Amino acid sequence: MTTQTAKGFSHPDDSYRPKTRWWWTCGEITAGEIKKEMASIAAAGFGGVEILCMFAADPATQGWGSAAMQDRMQVALDTGKRLGLDVDFTVGPAWPLAVPGVTPDSPDAAQELAVGTATVAGGKAYTGAAPAAPEAASGVTKQTLVAAQAVKCASTCKAGSGSIALKDSSVDLTADAADGSISWTAPEGGEWQVFGFWRRGTGQATVVGADGASGKPAYVVDHFAKSGADAAIDFWQKSVLTSQMKASLRKAGGDLFEDSLELDSALHWTPDFLAEFKHRRGYDLRPFLPVLTIDRLHRQYSPVSVEDLADYVFSANTDRRVREDYYQTLTDLYVANHVEPLKRFAHQLGLQYRAQPYAETTEIGQVGLAIDVPETEGLVTSLSAASTERLQQYRIQAGAAHLGHKPIYSTECCAVLGGAYGQTWEDLLGRFSASFVGGVNQVVLHGFAYENGLGMGAWPGFSPFTLGGGNGFSEAFGPRQATWADTPQITDWLSRMQYVLRQGRPRVDVAIYRQSMDRSLSDAIFKDPNLSRAGYSSDYVSSSLIDLPTSVVKDRRLDPSGPGYRALVLDNQRAISVNAARRVLSFAKAGLPVVVVGDAPSRTSGALERGVSDREVTRLMDSVLTQRSVRTVGDESKVPAMLAKLGARPALESAEPTGLLSTRRSTRDGDVYVIYNPSDDEVSTDVALEGDGSPAELNPWTGDIAAIGEWNRRAGRTIVSIAVAPHQTRVIGVGNFAHAPVNHALSSEAEVAVDGGRLVIRSNASGTFRTVLSTGRTVKTVLPKVPAARTLDRWHLAVSDWHRGADGALEKTDHELEVSRLEPWSQIPELQDVSGVGTYTTTMHAPQGWTGGRHARLSLGDVFDTFRVKVNGEPIPAVDQVTGSVDISRYLKGGSNTIEVRVATTLRNRLRVTPGFPGQASEARQDYGLIGPVTVTPYGQAALR
Repeated sequence: MTTQTAKGFSHPDDSYRPKTRWWWTCGEITAGEIKKEMASIAAAGFGGVEILCMFAADPATQGWGSAAMQDRMQVALDTGKRLGLDVDFTVGPAWPLAVPGVTPDSPDAAQELAVGTATVAGGKAYTGAAPAAPEAASGVTKQTLVAAQAVKCASTCKAGSGSIALKDSSVDLTADAADGSISWTAPEGGEWQVFGFWRRGTGQATVVGADGASGKPAYVVDHFAKSGADAAIDFWQKSVLTSQMKASLRKAGGDLFEDSLELDSALHWTPDFLAEFKHRRGYDLRPFLPVLTIDRLHRQYSPVSVEDLADYVFSANTDRRVREDYYQTLTDLYVANHVEPLKRFAHQLGLQYRAQPYAETTEIGQVGLAIDVPETEGLVTSLSAASTERLQQYRIQAGAAHLGHKPIYSTECCAVLGGAYGQTWEDLLGRFSASFVGGVNQVVLHGFAYENGLGMGAWPGFSPFTLGGGNGFSEAFGPRQATWADTPQITDWLSRMQYVLRQGRPRVDVAIYRQSMDRSLSDAIFKDPNLSRAGYSSDYVSSSLIDLPTSVVKDRRLDPSGPGYRALVLDNQRAISVNAARRVLSFAKAGLPVVVVGDAPSRTSGALERGVSDREVTRLMDSVLTQRSVRTVGDESKVPAMLAKLGARPALESAEPTGLLSTRRSTRDGDVYVIYNPSDDEVSTDVALEGDGSPAELNPWTGDIAAIGEWNRRAGRTIVSIAVAPHQTRVIGVGNFAHAPVNHALSSEAEVAVDGGRLVIRSNASGTFRTVLSTGRTVKTVLPKVPAARTLDRWHLAVSDWHRGADGALEKTDHELEVSRLEPWSQIPELQDVSGVGTYTTTMHAPQGWTGGRHARLSLGDVFDTFRVKVNGEPIPAVDQVTGSVDISRYLKGGSNTIEVRVATTLRNRLRVTPGFPGQASEARQDYGLIGPVTVTPYGQAALR
């Protein structure tokens, strides 16, 4: 029996293959190098490239929009079509989005609201121009006065450790200031703050500077006015696109991609902001301008949060609400004037619009809904960072992807600061898995670099994040890396994982309501780990998401045609819109379990008619709390137990919390569970899986699907015993995924498996084993004596030492060693500074007459980094790169057997001692090689009769 899933899983088509970011030094890359590198990328198993023009050796002739760049883009499209690679292009050079010819003073350049202040004592006069704002960025020469006003301070206008409190009313001085000079006397008593609010360009360029990637200086466009998107589109139409390219994009193009939204301003603004705010929020923002600012909130890479202290507050405490309205207006304008025009333009070219819309004070759910392919990223700041460090961030956009019924949710994965030339594929596999259980189903690897960029022909070549020998973000993959030859194993695994995660519909246990505009993506995050430890999967949802037409409850499931959430959690949510409160009430009335952590929301977000709206929110939430399916708990730790009491059990459930993380898809063949163990310890447990049919294991390393021989059915669930090694990912299907025997085992004293369509038992010990079958019959099976496990200590080690030769090119030197005890290369004097490939060879004697009744597993123990295995000269097609364990039964013979393990390393140890890499020299050596212990464990097998 071959199911639809089995066909696609074994050999997924190219659309399921991962993509890689490809850093170009713009038009400097040659046509020949494009063809060569794309052939290497395709051979490594990738399905697409995302081309980023990041630097240009000669921006005038090779930069973004140059004839050379146009030519190279066309070569890439032609080559992509020939090789079956999708070709994605970024909207502009580097990031954030900037356009050549846009200057800091251009009307379509990014804008900021800068604030100047002056303190006036009561009874004293203020004379002169409106208070000047702090010095503008370089190149900004123009500014326009937006407003001038005076506000009385509640006590003092002097800045201290907290916010400066202001009285509620202000004096508008804008008309006087517009005439050039203010002449105003403060009323007697107290202190007054005079404000000047100025609109001007931010002067922000891309991360490589205004001149780094284009002939004309390129500055960041206004992301909140249509003129900014129009400037980018106009540049494409005039300086990027050709008629040939337009035709080629429809044949080989994939996505129009916008990289990180990393804007930098005093306060995000746009020329029509006041008018747009009044139209969208229903009141005039001018009197409230003083309370908008939180120092450095909108500065690039700033850690400041919307929850930090504002510079000024009103005594009536309206400032938070006004800022909420300000952030919501930014969101509306970003979607309407930036996302939508660029998406329409992409569609006109036959492309999808993919973007990373986070890290700004916008509502991520609303933005994610508007994007064709929302993208997150797995960037972390240390190789020691846990694979799950970004898990909550993945889940924030997952709600938009799932409730928006989007087929693809992408991640830029998985840059590590300080990880250049030191990141392992094992590390990446953990980060891939964490993103998958967070809702992601497409990986764009970070990344692949043009090897000879900026004339850096010396090995290992150009990398955008190691210029000057620094140790920046990982990673520059490609043939320069010793592990590149092993990459097809990784991309095959990724392709099968992405195939599974795009089948049918996502199914998620819990929706956590999160209404936040925090740029750090850390506000209102469900912090207690017990929800995940109890087996619950979760997404974050917001008002824009639960207001979708498909967000309805049927059979106690929210959006049954999509993620089918079985419960909603309101986690210490202080504010909620009136409409969102109505939706929550409708969900509760329809029977959806709702758990309120802490107090229920008691106010609306926003300032308009807040009294009336607050009372309506309170009334609605009071009604929510009276519904039979609603409960309150004091803190997050009590949520799992309360969900269980309400009948909202996780789809994957175990008797005790395990820490396993999972995600689920419902397909026409049944339910598929991706189960990831993020811990350093093996987890062995029984899991109760929702779904009908028999269980099977889908092996993403080999593409095989095998029926599971021992399982039970209780209370409508399938019970399977599972052992998940540290950092391993397993895929279990419940349904119609594999040919299963007529009967199965309910319990056994040995391991039960399905081999050749029949039930067998396996054990590495001899004896008589009892097995209870699903027919109720107990079967006794005898296994004869099994040879003892053995540890393989003695090896011949042949090392290909990768290093820079005298001419700067890659040179390889051979080393031969006899090893009597496995240990890291860093502890072997001849190899401590060597990177490259090591081939370990040993022999093992198996008893004569070795037959199919005797079997063995090979376990490699600790290996750094990628590896391949041969037994008696025959390659084993794919070995789990995390566990290093594989069944070698069919490869063994009686007598002498040769086992060969080929190990490839990162480049760090060699670059530590290579001139010109001070960033690597400061890092510790990594422990390369086959470290073991390597064991061969025979086992007996017999059919259950």
